[in-house]
Amino acid sequence: MPATGTPLHLAFSVKSMDISVPFYRHFLGLLGYVQTVENQYYTGFSHKNGSGFDLGFSSASQESPGHVKGNIGFHHLAFNAASNKEVDLIYQAVVKYFEANGGDKVGKILDPPYFLPAYGDNCYAFYFTDPDGLKMEVAAIKQSTTRQFYRHLLVGLLAHSESVQNDFYSGYDSGDFHIGFTPAKPDSPPHVKGHVGLHHLAFHADSKEKVDEVYESLVRFYAQHGGGRDKMGKILDPPQLYPEYGEFYYALYFTDPDGIKLEIGSEGPSEE
Repeated sequence: MPATGTPLHLAFSVKSMDISVPFYRHFLGLLGYVQTVENQYYTGFSHKNGSGFDLGFSSASQESPGHVKGNIGFHHLAFNAASNKEVDLIYQAVVKYFEANGGDKVGKILDPPYFLPAYGDNCYAFYFTDPDGLKMEVAAIKQSTTRQFYRHLLVGLLAHSESVQNDFYSGYDSGDFHIGFTPAKPDSPPHVKGHVGLHHLAFHADSKEKVDEVYESLVRFYAQHGGGRDKMGKILDPPQLYPEYGEFYYALYFTDPDGIKLEIGSEGPSEE
């Protein structure tokens, strides 16, 4: 059963079902929605991934005034896209639909795809209207590769908590220890191991098995997000014993997206 307070559906009253439903059938189809309800009163769409959030449409009353953007009430509805390329493809498909179905009669482009630095360096979106003048947005908001990597490593694998997230700083906590990340200057050279400065950062693991778990998860993470091109980092040395650091010292070495060397090590014997 869905959690209390999660979104259930958004309902629209439209001037003409004959115009709006074909438009939304086309547009929402581009985003992975399928039509699930159609009767004389209501047409509904649900996402094929089973998100539980539906969009529905019914006829407005004849005396209902037209929508005016900026009035109290509906402002705009935004949809996620998986990539900038997908934003462009959806934009092109919407433009073709408008051209083939009456132009401004069925909606219009307000802003073609562009980057919106006010919403983050990686926000790429376009804006348009539906047949009733309701404003819509399709946006790709990509996390930085470094933020993705450390959220996976620190929160997902090493039980840190995310304490700060904004455009200028990402912070993570584990007990009394805090790790923070800020953007480098645009002209900052990439990290080079061996230069004066950071050599590597080591994290403690409570067992050899935990080191192996982190290793296996990172291999999958690198493959999923970097496609084998070291975009997110790479494994330097798979888990193994390092007796020079202790009889049972077992560690993994790898890099983050900026080439910074990281280590996860366990000082105790295996739990087996």
